[in-house]
Amino acid sequence: MNRNFKAIGAAILAAVMCSSFAGCSKKEDNGVYVDKDGNVYVNESKFEDHINSVFGGGDTNNSTSSTAGETSEPEEFKLVVSDEIKNADLSSGKIQINNDIFQLGAYVTVAEFVEMYKDNYDITYKGGTYEEHKDYLLKYQNYDDGSTSYTLTMMPKLKNASIITVNIDNVTSPDEKITLDKAVVIGFNGFRYHSTDNTAVFPGGFMSNKLISNGKKEEDFVNANEDFNIKTIPEYLEGAGFKLCEADIWSTPKITSANDKLYWTENNQWYAKCCGEKGLNGKIPVYKYNFVFNSDTDKLSYVGIDYWYTTFE
Repeated sequence: MNRNFKAIGAAILAAVMCSSFAGCSKKEDNGVYVDKDGNVYVNESKFEDHINSVFGGGDTNNSTSSTAGETSEPEEFKLVVSDEIKNADLSSGKIQINNDIFQLGAYVTVAEFVEMYKDNYDITYKGGTYEEHKDYLLKYQNYDDGSTSYTLTMMPKLKNASIITVNIDNVTSPDEKITLDKAVVIGFNGFRYHSTDNTAVFPGGFMSNKLISNGKKEEDFVNANEDFNIKTIPEYLEGAGFKLCEADIWSTPKITSANDKLYWTENNQWYAKCCGEKGLNGKIPVYKYNFVFNSDTDKLSYVGIDYWYTTFE
């Protein structure tokens, strides 16, 4: 398709400026995104639609547009809670973001991860494509809390689906650098210690606070949390093999082995803690779930998750 490149350049500049400054009064999804570090990411499909909407589609060098040159509207994201996540054990570390299943626990390399999800997302690193940067060298970090300075960005190909930040790390040895493709995926969307409100569905079909409040309210949207209340969550946890233990304001129960599955109550909330299988970082992930209830109805409002890594040494 022929383009008026000066006009397109101006459109990109305007889109970046609008994405960068809070003063842009109308927030439009034009396919151009700027992160907190000033890196620019372009979702080609969404930006193509934006250009067509500006120039009327077709050949922008002509006064009349050609219907043959127009691109179809990207498919709209519609949440479908999968049977896989509904049936997953809390110790699996599985989470559903958009309609894809991911796993917390350092179980796949970046190369394997990109191959798994490249059909549904445009995956970038430092503002460029993964392919352009896969030979970049990463220093060793491998922190127990799951934090890292290395991230991928996943731009969904479905309209209005969530952009996903992927935490990756070099987990080999302190004196070794590795290429990006050999790094290990350790988390998603800032899911690390004390992150409890991201856009996700957790094992059992439990939903996060932000997922519900973001208004994914299609007519057939089902909030699985409403099936539970402050009395039935303990029954669910007991059935999943968790053991009730005591907690106080000064300390929370500690897991001492990978086989421990504990739950307790604090401040009218229920908590559960368990472990996954050892990951490629040589450590065992610990998952801590937080069940929060509506104070007026005692129904389950939302679920959050914290996680970190340990060796039990």
